Amino acid sequence: MIYMKRYLILKFIVTLIIGACLFIGSSVHAQDDRLVTDFEHFYDDITLDKLSKLYWRMNKFDINDDTAVDNFLKINECDIYKEYIFNELEWKGVRERARNHLRENVESFPDRFKFEQPLRLGDYDPASKTFSIMPDYQIDGIRKFEVFSNDMDERHCKEDNYNRIYDIEGYPNALLVELNQPLNLTSVLVKESTASRYIEEKMNAFMQLHESRRQRDVMYSLRDAYVVMKIRVFSYKGTEQIHNGRQRATVYAMLEGYEIYADSEHEQLLYFENFIRKSEEKPFDVRLKEQFDKLKERRSQ
Repeated sequence: MIYMKRYLILKFIVTLIIGACLFIGSSVHAQDDRLVTDFEHFYDDITLDKLSKLYWRMNKFDINDDTAVDNFLKINECDIYKEYIFNELEWKGVRERARNHLRENVESFPDRFKFEQPLRLGDYDPASKTFSIMPDYQIDGIRKFEVFSNDMDERHCKEDNYNRIYDIEGYPNALLVELNQPLNLTSVLVKESTASRYIEEKMNAFMQLHESRRQRDVMYSLRDAYVVMKIRVFSYKGTEQIHNGRQRATVYAMLEGYEIYADSEHEQLLYFENFIRKSEEKPFDVRLKEQFDKLKERRSQ
């Protein structure tokens, strides 16, 4: 009887160990199955402070433009701005130090950015391992994208006018990004295991709905996804008035790649494309000039 008990206890322990190993193995496999991007550069979110530095890097302003320098301080050094702006003697020195800072650091200001566009996925085809993109969300040969800064509705440096949001003079919150190449995105290549997780997650949300709402168009509406464009801006074209007193700056940019996520937090990666890895082995400056020349040629036609 004693030996039987020992045998049963030992068998139970071995079963637990095997179960734990299988669980750990499956967890490691699930983690290894996750897609990881290979972009080597950092891409900034589009915010007003980052845009202000981009405009200087793209030579939008004359270094002798006092208003441009003052408003740069207003955006990036609000405490200093509020403390000294009404003291003309002190402010002259602050402005000159800011001007020197711009001269010395403009080449280090950011020119790589990322921005998001929403997607809706359709059916998954196991044969081609692709999700279709719903027609209204397809990106079919598009080269121009209107982008707004993430903080466009914030009042910077505690503006006194609380009745309306407006741009700080010379520093638009809106961009018209003109890419060096059109983007075509009508379907998404996704591994079957990843697609299965995505479909199951969206189906869980679908089944939480009242039975009367469980229709195919509603199911597709829950299949949200997000494409994150990764660009490098290389030229500033100009600024135009758009609506509600706002302005929009137009810039030329190189599309260096994109990522597609299953969630708005950008944690569940479905697919990515890195054009830098696939580009020809030419120096960056050479490729940039070629792209810029093509853009100018199109504009003259």
